[in-house]
Amino acid sequence: ERAMECKQIIEEIEEEGRRTLELMPGAAEVFQWLSQHGIPTALVTRNTQATVDRLQQMLPHVNFDISIPRDYSEGSFPPKPHPASLQFIAQRWQVHDSTTVVMVGDSPSHDVGFGKAAGSTTALLDTGRRHSSTETAKSNHHEQPDFVAHQLWELPRLFWLHMEIPNALGSNSPLLKYDTPVPSTAACQAAAQGDVAALQSLPIDEIIAVCPQTRNTPLIWATDAGHSKVVEYILEIMGDDRSHLDARGYLGATAASRAACRGHSDCLRLLAERGANLDVCNDKMQYPLHFAE
Repeated sequence: ERAMECKQIIEEIEEEGRRTLELMPGAAEVFQWLSQHGIPTALVTRNTQATVDRLQQMLPHVNFDISIPRDYSEGSFPPKPHPASLQFIAQRWQVHDSTTVVMVGDSPSHDVGFGKAAGSTTALLDTGRRHSSTETAKSNHHEQPDFVAHQLWELPRLFWLHMEIPNALGSNSPLLKYDTPVPSTAACQAAAQGDVAALQSLPIDEIIAVCPQTRNTPLIWATDAGHSKVVEYILEIMGDDRSHLDARGYLGATAASRAACRGHSDCLRLLAERGANLDVCNDKMQYPLHFAE
């Protein structure tokens, strides 16, 4: 009876966790990057399948190749840091070199130790900077990660530095070259040229519409060219509608990204004052701050 009570308490805690579950910044973009590079993903968790299903709902475009919750349907595995579940994943993937598998987690003992026990490369996700480099260096050898990420979106860069990614977008291929985008609608052309008068003659629907060839909006074209008067005008007619403020255009770049990349601080300031999200990256996992630095 006592065991049943404890189980019920745990399930209630997990249910509350599912209701309040939030994705870490960059989660969707990192998984998109992994998918684009043909890198399979797996999940090992002490939570139940219901929690995994909830996470999957929040990441509808992400499909874990394997997910092993506490109530895994194909068998029972000892909890982390025992390496059995990670070894099972490596076998499923037909991996012969265990160091090509990267275990990412936020616990030195349960995640890093888990990966080390399986012979995998390990990455410590220390978003709260709870583990100083000194503490990490002094920790047990089996709890020392191969590299540390302070934000989830840092992982792609660290993977490039520490791992080999031999596929079409990987390190063994020439750099991809992209065509230079060109504005194709009247509104986009006017915005790129800084022609406020031309924009004023157009209906609002056209001024906020997406350029079909590039996915850029007139706002993106204006910030890219540094036309602050145009940016100010477009933001004014948008009013309280912020749905187009963080639109991702060519290669996933937002207006804020283009302003930061070009060094147009006046445009970036206008966007920030209106509430633009500066944590939206482009398809290359580059954020406005990357360009500003």
